Amino acid sequence: MMQRAVKGFTERNLRIGTLEISPPLLLAPMAENTSWPMRLLCRRFGAALAFTEMVTTHPFAVPTRQTLRILERGKGDEPLGVQVCGNEPDLLARCAANAVEMGFDLIDFNLGCPVRRMVGRDYGGGLMRRPRRVAEALSALVRHSAVPVTVKIRKGFDENSVNAVEIARIAEDCGAAGITVHGRTVRQKYAGRADWDIIGEVKAAVGIPVVGNGDVRDGPSAEAMLEHTGCDGVMVGRAALGRPWVFRDILLYFETGAVPERPDWEEIKKVVAEHARMLVEYVGDGKAALLMRRYLVQYCKGMPYSSRFRERCQQLLSVADLEEFMDGFPYDYIAPCTTAARGDSERTC
Repeated sequence: MMQRAVKGFTERNLRIGTLEISPPLLLAPMAENTSWPMRLLCRRFGAALAFTEMVTTHPFAVPTRQTLRILERGKGDEPLGVQVCGNEPDLLARCAANAVEMGFDLIDFNLGCPVRRMVGRDYGGGLMRRPRRVAEALSALVRHSAVPVTVKIRKGFDENSVNAVEIARIAEDCGAAGITVHGRTVRQKYAGRADWDIIGEVKAAVGIPVVGNGDVRDGPSAEAMLEHTGCDGVMVGRAALGRPWVFRDILLYFETGAVPERPDWEEIKKVVAEHARMLVEYVGDGKAALLMRRYLVQYCKGMPYSSRFRERCQQLLSVADLEEFMDGFPYDYIAPCTTAARGDSERTC
């Protein structure tokens, strides 16, 4: 079974309503990270489907300037889903109409966000505590959408209320075209290990495609998830931050069985430069430099001398500063660190 997964994954089609995604390797929506420059980088390395950052119902039903900025896309940024978070059927109906008018290929309904202000409003992961309201909200979204609607859920709100299977069945009954399951509870946020058993339980309980999410960092972990759960696709989230080439690594592993080395410093510099260039196009030079301070911390994670690197990053004022810094930083003699095993803390040198 393991070998079949390796040989067949890159040719698989994930059918979500009228959409066919191949290979079934997805980039997760992540607030303040997956704007179109990040999405295009990940697509270049093999992500077949991506989503906007999450938007809530009120500013999407009557789009604000900030929301329209979040929803911008770059050339080639398709197929693209918009992720919506809320619980008001009337506003979700308007969001669905706006999503279709704006040309999104699908709508993803967020039932997993663990941020306190969302949970407190019964948005995102907080709504998993209210199955009846899930049905009302999702029915409105599906009924008013001309594109497929998917749902992203978690294991449950906490370990005392594990209800992913119940919510998945509700989603299927409401007409959802697919489900992504993150194997942690809302209370866990991103701590501990993802429970892949719950992904398998959801897969066995519904007849629509199920995508697994949580603790996929490389080819071996993606393969292990597929074999353990029987899921139809794999979604990569935080492992892509500062490592957009993780998608290439996963696909290469499925094709050859090889675990690639970390890219050398010259390739990383090129990726960083491309990321910065697209951010300048997206938000302008000054804001791009501020954003790249944070992104550079992600790019250097796990590398030798990363503390010195991070310290210097905070002094960058422009993309020109960034380019000069990247060209001059003494990485010629640095050897890559090994990848941490699933569940282990990441190694820093």
